[in-house]
Amino acid sequence: MTGQLSSVDAVPSDGAIESGKGSGSRAGQRHAAGMLVLLTAATFANTLPNGFHLDDFYRLVENPAVRVVSPWWRHFVDVHTMATLPTITNYRPLLPLTLSLNYAIGGLHPAGYHIVNIALQAMAAILVYLLFVELLDQGSTVRRNLRPRVALAAAAVFAVHPVSGIPVNYVTARDLLLMQVFMIGALLAYVRMRGSGSDTLRGWAAVLALYVLALLSKTGVVVLSGLVVAYEVAVRRESPLSPGVWLRTTPFVALAIAFFAYVSLVLNHSEIDVVRSNEYTPVVYGATQLKLHLFRYMPNFVWPFPISQGPEVAVAGPLDPAALAGAVFVLLTLSAAWLARRTLPVVTFCVLAYWALLIPEASIFPLWAVATDYRPYASSPFLYLSIAVVAAQFFSSRRALRVAAVVAVGWSAVTSVYLNTTWRTERSLWRHSVDHGGSALAYLNLGMSYTDPEIRATFLREAIRKAPNYILAHMNLGLALIELGRRGEGLTECLIAVSIDPYRAHTRYWMGKAYEKLGRPDEQSREAARAARLEPSNVEYAYYAGQSALARGDRIGARMLLERILHRDPPYKDAPALYAKTLESSKPVPAD
Repeated sequence: MTGQLSSVDAVPSDGAIESGKGSGSRAGQRHAAGMLVLLTAATFANTLPNGFHLDDFYRLVENPAVRVVSPWWRHFVDVHTMATLPTITNYRPLLPLTLSLNYAIGGLHPAGYHIVNIALQAMAAILVYLLFVELLDQGSTVRRNLRPRVALAAAAVFAVHPVSGIPVNYVTARDLLLMQVFMIGALLAYVRMRGSGSDTLRGWAAVLALYVLALLSKTGVVVLSGLVVAYEVAVRRESPLSPGVWLRTTPFVALAIAFFAYVSLVLNHSEIDVVRSNEYTPVVYGATQLKLHLFRYMPNFVWPFPISQGPEVAVAGPLDPAALAGAVFVLLTLSAAWLARRTLPVVTFCVLAYWALLIPEASIFPLWAVATDYRPYASSPFLYLSIAVVAAQFFSSRRALRVAAVVAVGWSAVTSVYLNTTWRTERSLWRHSVDHGGSALAYLNLGMSYTDPEIRATFLREAIRKAPNYILAHMNLGLALIELGRRGEGLTECLIAVSIDPYRAHTRYWMGKAYEKLGRPDEQSREAARAARLEPSNVEYAYYAGQSALARGDRIGARMLLERILHRDPPYKDAPALYAKTLESSKPVPAD
């Protein structure tokens, strides 16, 4: 990681910096910003042909809420515009809003969505660079003529590293890009305000407005108050016991409380219930995260090729040697940073910021996904800057620093260009995951990328071997076997899926699909109606239940189900035409 230590060859010479034309001047900052834009665009240009993946289908492709822009404010008052699948329906209104704008311009062509994601990443990199310049000017003993170079090198690595490439490639991970832009913008505004020595109402308004926009993008930014404390203590050299330090966090804490109160009490939605997993205890989850920090996330910064979706992770207990090693690593970095706070205050701030930003997703609060390789994305710029500052502080050879920076940026860009290709199709994405030790999720998705049901069944069986209670794997295996003509065996697999969790609407919906394949309309209608009852807000379930009821001749039942979605704008599929058929007089068929 010594590569993130200085600048790239295109940075002006020291004489240019000292004369006011280098990257530390306004003109130099504009040049640096242009360089970051070009670097980001060149690195991620080959993402444009890449398809949709993972939650993209529920949040974009199959989501009717993003098919129209007006009224734009509905995303702020209706959490259900986020996705068609309730288990991933978070309150992040800026995501569906920007997706609707994308759709209005280019429909479902993936290139338009990737262009916006690239632009957001370039914007984040520019803000990171400006923030680093400000931090180094306020609290660094790095030579003045090296500070812009150090800031630019760290920002350039952030701009193109494969960890940053994940949200660029993954269209609906745009919420993370939006959060990063607004969070870094808020922190930059705060640091500049403090550096000027004057707290103004206008300055605070800008900081807090950006913070609110970050909250509306993704709630991980809630820890920004911790970054403010870290900045005040490390860079401003305030006492941790100073009331003023903690008073400055009050507006951030108050806005966070107001945000969650609005979501919970007004929108009647729980962000915690959506993301929380009951499969792991906080102790086990926390121990596993400690192992991952040292043995997965850190190595990914140096050797990024194993970065993949759905990695196989063995959970760890609190006494697991790998978890203990991870705990020692975290404590050592924090201790070293604290001891160096007088000589390397920016490094101290960066280390504290790095770990603080990982708290929401990679500490002790159990989430559904144990490991996700883009979790360090928000933290990563601070890792790059801390290494760059240490190198610039202790190594005197400018040539060596420059070479290291070029190597680091080049290595990050080249590996990103390669890893971008793994996102081209569903098959290429999950093939890469399986080749690097994928989990049951990876095997399931790789199997579903094949049209041949025999090949599909092979991968689905492997997914079940890895996770015997994997509901979707059992259900999809059953559907594949039915398609192969092994109807009894297929129905058994589907019923196993239902038995694992009889109250999951998604499973009941696909059980209805299984009965449809088997030509059993009564059972199909029953299961579809159950799915609609279990998740009344799901438009697809209501539509399918109405369609199934109508197919068995129950026009009154179909009418009642379709009335829930009849007046949606835009119309959901052909719901109005289907509803019209229910108006024909017919004797209702009693439901089972």
